[in-house]
Amino acid sequence: MKRLLSRVVAGAIHHPKTSLLSIVTLLGLAISIQVAEAQNVRGQATFPNGIPAAGAFVKVCAASCTGLFVTGPDGMYYVYAVPPGQYQLLFFVSPNSPPSASYQIVVFPQPWTDIPPLRVF
Repeated sequence: MKRLLSRVVAGAIHHPKTSLLSIVTLLGLAISIQVAEAQNVRGQATFPNGIPAAGAFVKVCAASCTGLFVTGPDGMYYVYAVPPGQYQLLFFVSPNSPPSASYQIVVFPQPWTDIPPLRVF
């Protein structure tokens, strides 16, 4: 990609109008490829009675863990930029407490991996 971009930039000196379009097209393609690699996970944390668990803490772990995420008032959580693979989805009552629930999940190579509602407390 770098080599192709270098050729297009070098050609821009000789043909500025057509080469500018080529540069913009290649940059758009590079950005699209980078965005396509980022996966996202979303789901809802609930209490055993099905009520949303607002304010629960969530981590996605494999060899290492993501940052700590907090569920919204509707119990929804969103974890961004997770590579495809198998993970442990951990829920906590507070940031320093041991996990109250743990689930195995698989993140697929698609923009969003939707997890069904999970009981976390």
